[in-house]
Amino acid sequence: MPLEAEAFDLRWDGGRGSLLVRFAGSAAAERAAKVAGEVIEDDEDVWAQQRARQRGDFVVRVHALPTEIARVLRAVPGATAVGRAGVGTIWLQVPSDFDVTQLRGAITPLTCVVLDAPPSSRGTDPFSLKARPERALMQSLKDRFDPENRCNPGLLL
Repeated sequence: MPLEAEAFDLRWDGGRGSLLVRFAGSAAAERAAKVAGEVIEDDEDVWAQQRARQRGDFVVRVHALPTEIARVLRAVPGATAVGRAGVGTIWLQVPSDFDVTQLRGAITPLTCVVLDAPPSSRGTDPFSLKARPERALMQSLKDRFDPENRCNPGLLL
């Protein structure tokens, strides 16, 4: 019987981590028991909480190789995070006074996108494009499809 999981997520709470693994099908509970840990048969609330932690007051999404996840988590002491461990996508909930440029410096060359931010951090470049060649491409697309600058003026470009 294969142990292929439907989902393989991580949860990080300021220094303490856990994995959430989801199996499907008639043998899901049996397969989960072989992996270890707590088996929850009605897990909709657990996964809803996991998805909810992808949004918040100040959330930064980082894309990394799965082998880089630990480095990303160490770069933001005290942050909470959820992520897709198998693909390396991590959503970090950071303090309201957080400096995204420090994170970007610590995890270079990984990509980091600001998804939610408090008003005091709205001047942060959400895509870290100010000094990258992709900025010109994005600007030309914005000029072409939003010539009156109505879509998110000043937020993206």
